[in-house]
Amino acid sequence: PWILATPGILSITLVWFLVESPLWFLTKDRKAEAEETLLLLRGPAYEFDQEIKELEDALDTEQTSIVEMLVTGTRPVVVMFFLAFFQVASGCEMLSNYGLLIFSDFKISAHTFYLIFQAMITLGYLLSPLIMLKMNRKPQLVASSMVMAIGLALVGCRTLLPAQFQTVAPLIGVLLAGLSYGTGVGSVPFALITEIFPQRMKSTGLALALSQRAVFIFSILKAYPSLRSVARMNNIFLIHSFMLMVSVVFTLVFVPETRDKSVSQLEYIFRKEQNKDQDKKVEQLAEF
Repeated sequence: PWILATPGILSITLVWFLVESPLWFLTKDRKAEAEETLLLLRGPAYEFDQEIKELEDALDTEQTSIVEMLVTGTRPVVVMFFLAFFQVASGCEMLSNYGLLIFSDFKISAHTFYLIFQAMITLGYLLSPLIMLKMNRKPQLVASSMVMAIGLALVGCRTLLPAQFQTVAPLIGVLLAGLSYGTGVGSVPFALITEIFPQRMKSTGLALALSQRAVFIFSILKAYPSLRSVARMNNIFLIHSFMLMVSVVFTLVFVPETRDKSVSQLEYIFRKEQNKDQDKKVEQLAEF
């Protein structure tokens, strides 16, 4: 019981060290504390006046309901819908919940494979913030998705390899898949969730995106037993690998870059793209 309770107890303890967001302090008319929080988060030399002004301007926008978001068909909702789908379709949730059953077919102990996979995910999540400091969101997500796809493909193709590689190849594949999930496939979408929605739909967008992800997880976990009875496990690994490669194309084409963008820039990131599309249409019509 203590093993199961320890993560929860640790989380409750660490919550006391979290700071409230500057935006929350501004909603409570506690501007001085908002400024102190920005200095704590950005560094003592940070010039916070511009960001405080942008946050105050963001507070003037009216919040959007879920119905309004779905009716208007805003691009952030569509982008986060597919990012949540591809994150779950990567197969991490399936391996995390059915790992001991899946890895029982491998030559190495199922417990060993499962622990290695979870350890690599944890290591990846620890490294991810350091990578985010140096790398843009899109390249990080694309690179991690490609590496994870390669790792899962190695696991899926293990029976096609020479006998001397059928033990080491899945091990390398599991290492790559777990590490790349933590460093990007699992972590970057969560960063994008907080950055991609304009202020007027941020709260609603966060709730909707996380709800979608929960539904996808529920669906894939319920579908796995039936899927395994229809397709061999090797093919399931290859399906997840293929979905990751599809997500690479989606990210390159549709996901905007949000790193190092100010509050104002994030507020209009999709509107600028829409204006560009409209300008192109106007130019095409003018030619006729």
